[in-house]
Amino acid sequence: MYEGEQVIDIKAPPYNAKTNGVDDDSPAIIQALKDAAMKGIGLIVLSGNVTIGSKITINGDVGFIANHISKAIVQPKSGYTGTLFEAKGQYRSEGTSVVSNISFENITFTGLKFADKALYIKGGYKILLSKCRFLNFTGEFVYFDQVYDSWVDKCVFDYSAGTDLSKPLCMLNYGLGDNTNQIHFNGCRWENFNRPAIKLNSGPNSYETVNEIKFISCKWESIYKTDFIVLNRCANINFALCNFAIPIGLSSDKPFYGIHVNNSNSIHIMASEAEWFVSGDTSFPFLYADRQSTNISFQGNLGAFVYNTRLPIEVESGFLGLNLYGAYENGYPANKVTNAADSVINMVPFLNAIGENAAVNVTYQKENKHYKWAMRPQPDGSLNIECNGTLYAKYNSDTKLFIPSGGAFFSGRWNSGSLLRIGGYYLWVDSVNNLRMKINPPASDKDGVIVASNNTFTWYDATLLNGFTHYNASMHVEYAKDTQNTVFIRGASSKGALTRTVFNLPEGFRPSKDQYFVTINDLNGVYMANLKIDSSNGNVILMSASNPNPTNFVRYDITFKVDG
Repeated sequence: MYEGEQVIDIKAPPYNAKTNGVDDDSPAIIQALKDAAMKGIGLIVLSGNVTIGSKITINGDVGFIANHISKAIVQPKSGYTGTLFEAKGQYRSEGTSVVSNISFENITFTGLKFADKALYIKGGYKILLSKCRFLNFTGEFVYFDQVYDSWVDKCVFDYSAGTDLSKPLCMLNYGLGDNTNQIHFNGCRWENFNRPAIKLNSGPNSYETVNEIKFISCKWESIYKTDFIVLNRCANINFALCNFAIPIGLSSDKPFYGIHVNNSNSIHIMASEAEWFVSGDTSFPFLYADRQSTNISFQGNLGAFVYNTRLPIEVESGFLGLNLYGAYENGYPANKVTNAADSVINMVPFLNAIGENAAVNVTYQKENKHYKWAMRPQPDGSLNIECNGTLYAKYNSDTKLFIPSGGAFFSGRWNSGSLLRIGGYYLWVDSVNNLRMKINPPASDKDGVIVASNNTFTWYDATLLNGFTHYNASMHVEYAKDTQNTVFIRGASSKGALTRTVFNLPEGFRPSKDQYFVTINDLNGVYMANLKIDSSNGNVILMSASNPNPTNFVRYDITFKVDG
């Protein structure tokens, strides 16, 4: 609660403002400002429906606050179409008499659809707008021209009026080459209007005199057929913990964007959400930047681009320095970029860019090594993929992906949803590093056949049983198995006896059913012998022989398949 001598209440004598929404309260406010300056009182209390019939000029060092008990609404008197409050100082190029320490707190400003502006401040310093509401003005609700080190805190801007759709609700302007900077918007909301919410304009000199503007925990919602935010020749504009929600319009409308960047640099959107689903069939991207702009970054969750039929970010051909760091959303990958011919895009820690119309250059840094990728559509409809200026791969409708040199490298283990496919064949590496293949989609890691084994092709010496011996050193009886599960047996035996087991095949080399073979029974191939491989135990048995000396020489040239 303020003491009486600390404040001026415009309803108290000698001011006697009516605040009834009809009578002009301007004379009372003007006199209160004069007395406040003379007495060194810095706070003027407003209450009721304060009516402004002529522009109120403020010279600084004063604050307007609503009565603690009743609300305060400030509105124009019928027929007055100008600005309600104006503070006009000089800043650098025109002089140094800046207006400073001006505040408005907990007040509703309404233009009643015919007043131009609520506030116009030029050459201002330490301006504070706190917990105020602005609505239904025909021009800019709040116009800052050469204003610095100021705050707009927890304010609401909605329901625009008038026919000049080029005027934003909030204008931050450059003046005559002087700066507008260090303006902090915190917890503000813009809603229900058909012209830009905010325009930051550095004018034609390209000196980026509007800079260091910060938006923290702000929200833009239900904006009709217009850009949310327009940035002209600005620098170091930061959005953190903000929400951009529900643009309203049709794809046949003039293009409009959430953030429209012209000839600006160092634009940073951090940990913010863009609910770029629309009422209507709007298909314009959330952000558009021209080629004169540089260094735009997204970091954190960008939210839900759910029904947008266009990709969320579009940059003009030749744009330099779009930085995407962990940007995700619910429908489409948020880190997709369109119309980015010959642009440079930095993405950490992943690559995911699409150029709809021409080549996209993507720079990527990993472990202090820098890569520059280019995706270049070709006249024949194919897509060349370059790495550091060298053709790395080509994609077209026939081959899908062709590697010109060096081959293709696929790493990783079994993943049923991500396998190399050539025609109807599927290839993958199983858990023990064997390359497998199957004509139809495999059901498991061990499905299909091994086309390249992790194990080398090895011959094993057979251990002969029942008196059988190897015929000589060059014809030892041996067995082996290849990657296609084909078992080979070679060599020759001597001695032993008929109907006896010559040797035993271990598990993995045994057929699933008994196998019978006819083989050579002498060195000249005149006589024959019969062999059986018992599937139950792997025994290789000499069943019969036609040679008068049947076991003197038995040749083994046997091949058969086993299950994998």
